[in-house]
Amino acid sequence: MTLSYIPFQKYMREPHRKVVLGSKWPEFYVYYEKGIPKLLGSEINHDYIRFGIRQSFKISTFGTSSYHTTTGKFLNSKDLREVDYKYHRRSDQLWFSNPLYSFQDLDTSLPTLDWYYEAHFIHHFNGALINKIPFMKKTRITSVAGTGYLWVPEHNWQHYEFFVGLERIFKITKRRIRLGLYVTFSDGNQSDYRNSFKISFSVLD
Repeated sequence: MTLSYIPFQKYMREPHRKVVLGSKWPEFYVYYEKGIPKLLGSEINHDYIRFGIRQSFKISTFGTSSYHTTTGKFLNSKDLREVDYKYHRRSDQLWFSNPLYSFQDLDTSLPTLDWYYEAHFIHHFNGALINKIPFMKKTRITSVAGTGYLWVPEHNWQHYEFFVGLERIFKITKRRIRLGLYVTFSDGNQSDYRNSFKISFSVLD
């Protein structure tokens, strides 16, 4: 079950619908998961809660920023199966995953039962930098940068990373496809500094 709330949400009424106009405030949400024993023969018994804040906003003509922070823990783990663990998933070696919900250069999958603290940020410059370079505006290539941070006290694990990249949106039939090439830099208290190259291929709504 997930409950979310955006303070001071503005909207406009039309005859048969309500049109959301947005808010200057972020979205606050709480996620709760219950493993129910004895229901339909179930043996599992656990309670998990997660709190989060997320938002996207424009910075004048300088582009669009998005961030997502979250923390959570198991309140009850009387009968917790491995498939129900909460993992900070190890990053793919080549693919650039969703930077608001995953890390690009985490070299270990970390199962967590206790509190953890996770933060992600990404900024799409939307041509604010690239277009200032002669002839680059015609290529329709845009730049992007972001960062991520993870602290898992349970494992005494800290991870921080930074990435920059170039993206290009293509239109195929009625679909918009975004291709990206990125370089990531990461370090942590239990891992050495390293960098890697990533690519992405995503279909935009």
